[in-house]
Amino acid sequence: MPDSDIFIEQLFPVIGTNYRLTSDSDDKYNCIAYAADDMERWWEPGRYWPPNVPERIDLNSFIACYTSIGYQDCNMDSRLEPGYEKVAIFVGHFGLPTHAAKQFAEGNGLWKSKLGKYKDIEHTLDGISGIFHRGSYGNVAVILKRKAK
Repeated sequence: MPDSDIFIEQLFPVIGTNYRLTSDSDDKYNCIAYAADDMERWWEPGRYWPPNVPERIDLNSFIACYTSIGYQDCNMDSRLEPGYEKVAIFVGHFGLPTHAAKQFAEGNGLWKSKLGKYKDIEHTLDGISGIFHRGSYGNVAVILKRKAK
């Protein structure tokens, strides 16, 4: 796998070369599914959504999505916590969810994301945060955690 990707660097100007590609493109799953450990389905209201979770594209529904699989609020603590995995939910201009990134318990403190139908990357939260253009993810609105499986 190449070391860099000009598309990613243009999409997220703050990222620079501070990221690592971890997979090729795959349109089977998205960032929401990836953060929920599901690389077989595309998670979004109207496609697949966890049972008993309101099928709305709003922050409360996305929080409920991850709460339904064992996550709980951790007061925006993005630090690596031994024995825990974390999910950061991003929101855009209007406060609507745009992205989710995951920090794995056995990791190095960096986060991993699936970029739509594109590739998976390892990155810092700051590297993909911000509103630069229409394709930007916005900023982290909430961080959730659960005991690692």
